[in-house]
Amino acid sequence: MGTGYRDDEYRLFGVDPATRAERMEELLVTLDRAWTALPFDHPTRGRIQVTPPPATVGGPPLACGGHSKAAARRAARHGLLFLAETDGEDLRRAYEEEAQWAGVDAVGCHLPAGDTATTVFVADDLDAAWAELGPRMLQEIRLYRAWNNDAGKVGIASLSDADTVDELRDEGRGYRIYTPEQAGDLISSGHILSLEPLCGGLPPDRAWHYLRTAADVMTRSQPLRDQTEQRCDD
Repeated sequence: MGTGYRDDEYRLFGVDPATRAERMEELLVTLDRAWTALPFDHPTRGRIQVTPPPATVGGPPLACGGHSKAAARRAARHGLLFLAETDGEDLRRAYEEEAQWAGVDAVGCHLPAGDTATTVFVADDLDAAWAELGPRMLQEIRLYRAWNNDAGKVGIASLSDADTVDELRDEGRGYRIYTPEQAGDLISSGHILSLEPLCGGLPPDRAWHYLRTAADVMTRSQPLRDQTEQRCDD
């Protein structure tokens, strides 16, 4: 989850962008209460009870994204994993200090370096996959690059300067396509595969093809460590 940074998206729904932090805080509190399956009073919607209760006690796991210290503190305060858009000791400190202040058992934070794979596909034929996926990856990159520039955001790990598919492939940074063997080795060594099946508007049937290929690898691979035990220093 993230507060978002495009004012146009807020205005589309008649929401003041200046209230996004406040609204995110309210949303997280509401989810915490809703997933208990007990009745509670919402400030604007009255009495609410969510049924049936979640299969996972307390609700499904959540993570908060962002690139600011405020976002890191928000995630820590609610005991959530923080998925940062960049690395930085200031974000790590903000997360850990807020968790300590709030008396929360910190789940941890993921601070990606510039060469971290943030959009991953798994394919048997890399050349064919790059021919199909590369143009869609570039389409997504150009959009996000423009949006982040408009918002004045810098240092985002997933952003690329590539202008061609060949440049993107050679870059070996945020956007990667792995063979099943490569993906299996990464999983077995405790790495996360950050999948984005619908990247760049990929048709769902093709997205399912790549997703199933990745799922097959995951079922055959045994991580060497439990990812839930990782902390900020990973």
